[in-house]
Amino acid sequence: MALNIDSSKPLRNYSSLKVLVEGIRDCGDPGAEHHAIEWKRSLDLKDREAQWAVARAILAMSNRTVAGAARHFGGVGYVVVGADVGAVAGTDKWDGQQLEPLLSRYLGKDGPTWHHDNIDVDGRSVLVITVEAPSKGDRIHTVRKEISDQKGKVLAVEGEIFIRRGSTSVRANPADIRELEDRLLSGVHAPDMDVQLTLDSTNDPIVVLLDLTDTAIERKVVSKRAELIAPLEEFERTKSTRFGLATGLGLTELRTPAEFRHEVDKYLKAYGVSVPNLARNRAFELFESHSVHLRLQNLGLEALEEVQLRLRFPSPFEPLFDQVDPKTPDEPQPWGSSFTAFYRAPRMPFLGGIHRPNDPETEFHNESRSATFPMGTLHAGASIAAEPFVLLVVGLPESECVFHASVVARNRRGIAEFEFSVPLGNRTVTPLQLLGGSAG
Repeated sequence: MALNIDSSKPLRNYSSLKVLVEGIRDCGDPGAEHHAIEWKRSLDLKDREAQWAVARAILAMSNRTVAGAARHFGGVGYVVVGADVGAVAGTDKWDGQQLEPLLSRYLGKDGPTWHHDNIDVDGRSVLVITVEAPSKGDRIHTVRKEISDQKGKVLAVEGEIFIRRGSTSVRANPADIRELEDRLLSGVHAPDMDVQLTLDSTNDPIVVLLDLTDTAIERKVVSKRAELIAPLEEFERTKSTRFGLATGLGLTELRTPAEFRHEVDKYLKAYGVSVPNLARNRAFELFESHSVHLRLQNLGLEALEEVQLRLRFPSPFEPLFDQVDPKTPDEPQPWGSSFTAFYRAPRMPFLGGIHRPNDPETEFHNESRSATFPMGTLHAGASIAAEPFVLLVVGLPESECVFHASVVARNRRGIAEFEFSVPLGNRTVTPLQLLGGSAG
């Protein structure tokens, strides 16, 4: 079975990259690789030969012709590490500060434009590297450092050129180099971007310290249990517990106390799973006034086309762009009300969700700790606000949150990179404080 992936447009968000990995796993054809996708079942990127294998693929993807690359994924290429036909082997999770130096020794600081994502599939982390599409006027990308294997055999020398031939990355021949020369001469190379990304600090953004330890969650569950059991305990103090006796309201409770307690225990097991997201949602509501606001401005004299803003956050910091579905279970009918057991008010559907103001494909995913926003066209001198977010930290951070932002545009070369810091709040909040209830 061939690789069943929609290649009519680039795969930009976490969900579509996950579909890519799953497609590789399920395709059933080891020969399904093509010029836009290369995958490696298992590589230890701490090893230099493995680093070179990935760098070689990136170089080859970036040295495709514009027309040839444009046939799939809008010209974008993908290098996948940790997945293969029939299996997801997984690999280590990497952040940019670790991975970039390992590959740039072969790619160069001014080499191909690429970024990476850690995608979780089948309980394992898969590294997906996105190589941006080649454009008219692009320079030819060459090997920047010689590499040899463990036996001393030279795998590549400085200045060599690699290209994609079918589904493999190979050395360029004279005809290949002539095509790349034609690409270079086919248009004036796009100039560098002239943009500024600023943090609006007028709303005093802070990192919300959220305690989601097992102990903190259990305290909220215990509080909820006390709330649900209180009417039963009051009944037991004042009335016989014989099945079917009046509840004091002139009505009859159809459950025994033991049955009701079993209902409560079953509910609380599911409720405990939903507490973390319930706490996140409440924190989002309470601290939205301290959210992070970014604004991107085009300082150049020409419009920027197909602008994308990408944010990356270090662990354990966690940005919230909107509320998440807590998947809260239905509460048991209160004690004394099962005479109405034939009717249960429907649980209101969750109406929150990720807000996508600019494009329906804008997506944030907590597991990757990154978000990519298609910003469209940004005219000369104009600016646009990115979607604000509340910044949480679950755990015990040592210092303020330093997160990274990068900007790319179709008609500009390179990446504009920025770094921002947000201070920690002055107190830690717990689910019990956020959601209410008694600590005793």
